Amino acid sequence: MVVRDLDRSVRRYADGYGIGPWKMWRFDESHKDMVVRDKPARFSLRIALCDIGTVNWELIQPLDDRTIYAEFLRQHGEGVQHVCYATPDPDLAIDHAGKRSGTGTRVLQGGTLEHQGKRFRYTYLDTAADLGVVAEVWHVPPEWELPEPDEVYPIERGV
Repeated sequence: MVVRDLDRSVRRYADGYGIGPWKMWRFDESHKDMVVRDKPARFSLRIALCDIGTVNWELIQPLDDRTIYAEFLRQHGEGVQHVCYATPDPDLAIDHAGKRSGTGTRVLQGGTLEHQGKRFRYTYLDTAADLGVVAEVWHVPPEWELPEPDEVYPIERGV
């Protein structure tokens, strides 16, 4: 979900619907190899993640106007911007999507996170015209862990 105000959205989900806890991060310089529409780019964003059963729910707030998230907000308002698929071979998925793309764009947006010597690559593919939604593909490396969150909401209190 792309949102305009991450803090407000997290509170709405947690306080209004009991969905949480949410772990939140700000990403900018921690990303490497950033691209937007197959070209090198720099961008910043905040995300919140929450596991609901076996589903990983993600809220994304763009912090600049250089991302496909900001573009989505301008065109559609808040809402579902992508669906993520885990794959053992992201390169194969990227190549396949590039061949199917109506615009010839392979990668709408992507980047790499580095943490504790491990690299995690995420890639958004130009699939909206074909699938009705942007597809994100990734392969989670063994023993990959996100860095400690900047914030958690609601704050878990000890018993």
